[in-house]
Amino acid sequence: MIYNSQSPRFFIVGVGPGDPDLLTLKAVRIINLVDIIAYPYVSGGKSRARDIVTSHITKVHKELPFHLPMEINPSSAQIAYERAAEKIIKHLKSGCSIALLCEGDPFFYGSAIHIYTRVACNFMTCVVPGISSLTAGPAAAGLPLASRNDVIKILPATLDTTRLEFELENCEAAIIIKLGRHFDKVSHTIRLKRLEKRALLVSTVSHGDQHIISFDEFYRQNHTGVQPYFSMVLISMHNRVEP
Repeated sequence: MIYNSQSPRFFIVGVGPGDPDLLTLKAVRIINLVDIIAYPYVSGGKSRARDIVTSHITKVHKELPFHLPMEINPSSAQIAYERAAEKIIKHLKSGCSIALLCEGDPFFYGSAIHIYTRVACNFMTCVVPGISSLTAGPAAAGLPLASRNDVIKILPATLDTTRLEFELENCEAAIIIKLGRHFDKVSHTIRLKRLEKRALLVSTVSHGDQHIISFDEFYRQNHTGVQPYFSMVLISMHNRVEP
């Protein structure tokens, strides 16, 4: 074991939106020090969180992957979190140190919150913040979102239409996340509120397949339907600056 009894042995590490260069120095340092790297994977065995830190995982590390179902009904995911927490607790009791990887920032819509609540009550835990797609998106798009006294809203696309319309009324700036199959509803609401000239669609920010398009152009191309889950809509009163 590499930590004394007064030091945390469980770390929840934000690994950023996708680009390994956006890992923080603290995240890299902790990943290099711990005994076990834990991370979720989805159907097909793919783990975006592990992919981000792959160059920092060595033969010395033990890996602890756990399956995370991507289903509408949250009960399956809660069972997965419970099982993952049990495995983590077992290793912590044996004296191992663990870094649980979380895409983006752990406490900003991060799935690691559900494991944190199950583990941190009994084990000293250190949460390492990460760069969120909510800050990486505007930076990649060259679109300032808020300054001075601007108010910005973070809205899940899973909100019902009435709530989404209400939140976008007289909106100064907003980020709508978790688009996926909810995109048509969001797109309709943006048109209804006449926000299309202020809106950008950003998909898989900081990944190799990153895509940024204005809603005006999006509509001209007659796009519709499902968007990647890791997509967002940026709405701003400020002007986008493009080279």
